[in-house]
Amino acid sequence: MKQILSIAKFTIKENISNKVFNGFIFFGMLVIFATVVLKEISLYESVRVITDTGLFLIEFLILLMAVYISSTMIIKHKSEKSLYLVLTKPVSRSMYVTGITLGVIGTVLINVIMMGIILGIVVIWQNGKIDGEFVNSLLFIFYKLAIISSVGVLFSVVSESIVTATIFTFSVYVAAHGVNELKMLSDKVQNGFYKIILDIVYYILPNMRTLNYRDYLKQIDPDMLKVVLYVGGYILIIVSLANIIFSKKKI
Repeated sequence: MKQILSIAKFTIKENISNKVFNGFIFFGMLVIFATVVLKEISLYESVRVITDTGLFLIEFLILLMAVYISSTMIIKHKSEKSLYLVLTKPVSRSMYVTGITLGVIGTVLINVIMMGIILGIVVIWQNGKIDGEFVNSLLFIFYKLAIISSVGVLFSVVSESIVTATIFTFSVYVAAHGVNELKMLSDKVQNGFYKIILDIVYYILPNMRTLNYRDYLKQIDPDMLKVVLYVGGYILIIVSLANIIFSKKKI
């Protein structure tokens, strides 16, 4: 466990020092503060507009960072030969993959907290308030991006191409928001083969629609224990699959 945490800590440090990471933080700060301009063009509930827009930008910006980092980390380490240096130490392949995944998720968490604080300051500045709905929205953004981070690491293990791993990771994020439509389509399809395929895809993809807390039209009280168990269980399955593939892969 100590080795896994050390790798995770190193991954977070590497990402924080990365110019791409710093660029996203700087750009995110500018964009979130720029949402204040919306107050001048929105006639009603300007604070709500600023909050919703800010939450959307937080998710979108950190998504780009998470997809890039998670789907390129292992491939980059392999091309730079630093992977072999790590594995020569008393660190197994499963420890390495698990540590990288935790490090990427930790980086996402730091981003969500930092941008959430910035948006919170802007909301309070505009005479708004920080309530449970705001905090839950940030939490659910983190849950979604934690899942996609683990998926990105999986594709980084499977693929040898940064472009391919990045495209597939982003595609999973997009497709996962339409899982309910896949189920509806499966119920209407008559062809048994296509129905089976759609059902398999439906059960494999994470259900991001249920994690879209900020999109609910009214405030809800989600069962946080079930949500955490679902997110944690899904990540555990993805990490386990990545470990199995990486343990059998020639590097």
